[in-house]
Amino acid sequence: MQLYTFCVDIGRHTQQELLESFYIMNLSLNKYIPKNKIIVYTNFATIEQLNFPNVEIRKYYDNQEPYYEGQDSEWLNLSFNKLAIWKDLYDETGEEFTWVDLDTVFLNSLDYLTDVDNYFVATGGDEKYYYPLFHDTKRYEVRYDGYIQGNLWKLNYSLYERFTEVLENLNKENMKLMYDCQALFNYCYHHLEYNLDMNILGLNLKSDKIFGLGAWTKGKVFSNKLLFDVVEKNGCFMLNRQEIHLWSLTFKNQLTLKTSKKFYELISKI
Repeated sequence: MQLYTFCVDIGRHTQQELLESFYIMNLSLNKYIPKNKIIVYTNFATIEQLNFPNVEIRKYYDNQEPYYEGQDSEWLNLSFNKLAIWKDLYDETGEEFTWVDLDTVFLNSLDYLTDVDNYFVATGGDEKYYYPLFHDTKRYEVRYDGYIQGNLWKLNYSLYERFTEVLENLNKENMKLMYDCQALFNYCYHHLEYNLDMNILGLNLKSDKIFGLGAWTKGKVFSNKLLFDVVEKNGCFMLNRQEIHLWSLTFKNQLTLKTSKKFYELISKI
């Protein structure tokens, strides 16, 4: 598996927090998917800090016009830059890389994805409220359990071209996406009938396994109490008798979990 990620200091989290999240993610990646390479784009981390055989360090850059302005714009534009760098990597190598967030934890080999040329992750869970995709309109919404999150995804080149064409058309219509490229993925899948062309983990692919944030959400709120319901059985992590293949967290959630002894007990088993 060939992946890329950003370890970029924009003042939202400390450099130590960013590095710690990368270490946990990379530990799990090497445990479950040992044949991997990950390119880390960073504006501060050194070779000494990221000295792992599977890691290549590159200087972070953003050559795009800013898509967002105002509050959280630096973070949202950072996230949107994933698509541009995906294209740069494709042009350079001819390979279709997989994006992974720093706060993702692998708990399975995901070997069933070997021959799958695109995949995304559905939030899952039991929450049924609707999530808007655009600013200034609720015309396009997605129910939370089917919402495509942004922590792990792979594109094929055809999807990349179609996504960028849709984005250009939305810009012409002054329709501003609520939440960077994952809102774009959701719009294409749920409202433009791309559902036959996109593989969504937890939705139309391996729907009996846990991949998304929704497994850890109750009443629209992240619940670290669910952590105590996780058990390890024959090398598999389970929650309510379902296998957890991907432990999806937001950075805020992960920082909360780092205060829990149970979190480190589980991580130590990776």
